[in-house]
Amino acid sequence: PLPNHVEFIIHSLAGRVFSVFYSVNLIDWFPLIDIMGSGDDLVFIDNGSNSPSHPLHSSSQRFYRLEVSVQEGLDFLP
Repeated sequence: PLPNHVEFIIHSLAGRVFSVFYSVNLIDWFPLIDIMGSGDDLVFIDNGSNSPSHPLHSSSQRFYRLEVSVQEGLDFLP
């Protein structure tokens, strides 16, 4: 990865939505992106450019959380 960037791989499932959040204090969580799973590995890179302008976001430390949900309107078994 590049300096000041975070990169991780999401092993996705088709029909699932992968929502990435970040926090600087493990209390307040902010959305970064929603990614539709394809069944392939997805590479996520955070360079800080898609973070909201907020004093909390200027921290040099970030924590990440991934939430997985089923896209509405899809009827299938996992």
